Amino acid sequence: MADVLDDCLAAASAGATPIEVVALLHTRGVSIVESMRIIKYVFKLPLREAKAVVATADVWKDVVDDSEPLHDAMDEDLRRVQDLQRQEDTSHKADEGDEHHQ
Repeated sequence: MADVLDDCLAAASAGATPIEVVALLHTRGVSIVESMRIIKYVFKLPLREAKAVVATADVWKDVVDDSEPLHDAMDEDLRRVQDLQRQEDTSHKADEGDEHHQ
């Protein structure tokens, strides 16, 4: 992996764009997650920006598109959990209020 990182640093120093380095990583068999980490490091980007660069790269389009239903399902599950937590918090606060009035 050190060789890949060195190649990415050299490419960036030579003027390669983040998208070009993503393509290099892809040809070297680096995973999408590891590509995000490397782009973050090489270009000193916040993680959110590095993720956006990698996720919008044409070389990862199929993977991103294929994972979209999973992400949607996870987002929906997270919303459900948050709704349940809010309901539970509201219920506990109501119970505490009832205890103070007794």
